[in-house]
Amino acid sequence: RRNGGPRLLEYLADRAVTPLSSADVNAYLQDQTGLQISAKDLRTWAATVLAAELLALSDEPGDTQASRHRALRAVMTEVSLALGNTPAVVRGSYVDPRLVTLYESGTAIDRSAFEHLDDDERRAAVEVATLRLLRD
Repeated sequence: RRNGGPRLLEYLADRAVTPLSSADVNAYLQDQTGLQISAKDLRTWAATVLAAELLALSDEPGDTQASRHRALRAVMTEVSLALGNTPAVVRGSYVDPRLVTLYESGTAIDRSAFEHLDDDERRAAVEVATLRLLRD
């Protein structure tokens, strides 16, 4: 919204400003997908994929528990900046805990599967790699 106020979203239709609530967004997502999905699910998935990508690209070698801890701390900070939240909230509420557990045990997505791709292909490849990692 350009003028601020309590509502986060609104849209202009037929020269009238119409407020858009989170319930409206969630109903739209459910109608379009046929799934019980919410905007938070999309935010959680985006945070998890970003964290998986950043962990794969981390300069930390990840060969020790301390190195993995440093990488996780840096990644949660970076994801929190993208989401506009704190690292603790991002780790506790947005990044899939399975990703953290896998990384702490030394497992991450392979950066060679996506680092050479352009932005659109890269995003898709990181999403597929993250999904495979979480499903295995």
